[in-house]
Amino acid sequence: MMGVWIANQVLVRGTLVLLVAFVVTVVLRRSSASVRHGVWLLAVGALVLGPLLSGWQPTTGSSEALGAPRSSGPPSLQPAVLLVAEAMGRTSTLSGPPPAAPRLPPLSVPDEWIWIWAGGALLLLFRLFRHVRMARALGAEARPPGPELEAAFRRIRDEICPGRGVSVGVHEDVDTPVVLGTSRPVVLLPPAAAIWPEERLGSALRHELAHVVRRDYLLHLLCGVVFALYWATPMAWVGRRLLARERERACDEKVLAWGTRPTDYARHLVEVARDAGVRGWRPATALVGRSGLGRRVRTVLARKAPPPWHRRTWVLGGLVAVLVTGLLSSCGPFQTRREARRSEALESLVSRDPETRRRGAWMLGELESARDVVVLEDALGDEVAAVRTAAAWALGEIKDPASGPALAELLGDPDPRVREMAALSIGEIGDPAGVAALRAALARHDDLEGAMRWALSEIGGASLLDEEGLLGADRELPDRAVWAGRLGPDRGPGARSLADLMEELEAASVRRRQAAAIALGRLGSEAAVGALLDALEDEAPEVRAAAVWALDEINPSRSERLLR
Repeated sequence: MMGVWIANQVLVRGTLVLLVAFVVTVVLRRSSASVRHGVWLLAVGALVLGPLLSGWQPTTGSSEALGAPRSSGPPSLQPAVLLVAEAMGRTSTLSGPPPAAPRLPPLSVPDEWIWIWAGGALLLLFRLFRHVRMARALGAEARPPGPELEAAFRRIRDEICPGRGVSVGVHEDVDTPVVLGTSRPVVLLPPAAAIWPEERLGSALRHELAHVVRRDYLLHLLCGVVFALYWATPMAWVGRRLLARERERACDEKVLAWGTRPTDYARHLVEVARDAGVRGWRPATALVGRSGLGRRVRTVLARKAPPPWHRRTWVLGGLVAVLVTGLLSSCGPFQTRREARRSEALESLVSRDPETRRRGAWMLGELESARDVVVLEDALGDEVAAVRTAAAWALGEIKDPASGPALAELLGDPDPRVREMAALSIGEIGDPAGVAALRAALARHDDLEGAMRWALSEIGGASLLDEEGLLGADRELPDRAVWAGRLGPDRGPGARSLADLMEELEAASVRRRQAAAIALGRLGSEAAVGALLDALEDEAPEVRAAAVWALDEINPSRSERLLR
């Protein structure tokens, strides 16, 4: 199930959240960069909040959501449909509810996808951790600046962010001004900054102190963790790049708002970039990066004062982001293949076709879906005896003691095959509470002796059979695999095709039919399920017993072929 959660949360919901943020920033392209940066931060917060909200949504594939049957028999006309049809004089033309609208089958993913996602996330988190260590090493190795640099820095710091514990240093491996650190940030300058003109140095320091005021380094680390977890979403890479671009533009806007002329600031950016050279790695809060400088310069030169955004506007935007995240958190089309089979089974149980309903009941039993015991209990009231038999078999496979009362009531079914399967399932469950019901049913139906003998042996062994007088003179317990006969290795036919074995189930010889059922069980092909369900109605108890065993052997939902 973890692979499904990753697929839904990362690929689907993450893409939708980031796509919404992208559209909003396009609409707000004439607003300030700090506003667009704030929109991306809200989107990142939504990526964190999404898993919490998705945990409150109804479980996909639940019986209620998929329309699982809650009443006996095939689906009937809804009262509202009948009233409308009667009013229009068309009641006679309606033979059932309108067909369901066609829809795409659920997408299924293997849980092994989690290892691919985890590997990529760990790689990116390790890369982020390595960059943090490199940044800390740079800060620790920095040397104090000269008196003139120190004085210029203190003057601008006291002007922009007085009281903040920001320090300044010089490092030979730094080619452009950069700010590092969260609680005690440090502005690192290249050695060449000592000979920069005062105006260029002031622009560079103001830009880096803008990062400090906005706490951009801390936000960069937090967003890096989130984007690492959502690496499989293509929009995460787009969002990371646009978030960094808006962060730098927002700091440029602050520098201009603090009094630097656009033409002078644009010239300073170009001059710093010209002297910087080429580096393999630069921190996210560097003054100039390896790309995007031309666009920044054009933006600075074309800057117009954007409308101000007040705090209440941000609060309203946050509430809207939470609402959108809550709506998107319910989106999730992926299922495991096991869940896809369960969905198919639940939908089959509401079909008009008895064969489809019977197969749906078998599939829930084969899945051992304990969540759907109530659904199968409803199917015990189906108007078709074969469906009731399959539902009783499925409850025996699930082995939930809570289904014991419903199976005990089924012991009074008018069809002998249904009664027999109810007794066998009570034995499969193994709950001693079913002994009284079996005893009472045997008093009414002599044909239950064989099934009851096996069921009691499963519940209480030889002592219970002896107590009921059913142990027999041979003092041997019934076979543990099926309730009649033994399944030895010599009982099945040799290598035969699936079609031949299914045809053998119609043979006149009881032994041949029994051998064919056993061989089909060993073959394990789901294509034989329909024929084996038919064999549950065979007149020979040995054949019915072999069919019960064979149906349990066919378990594609638990096979490696299906789950991988």
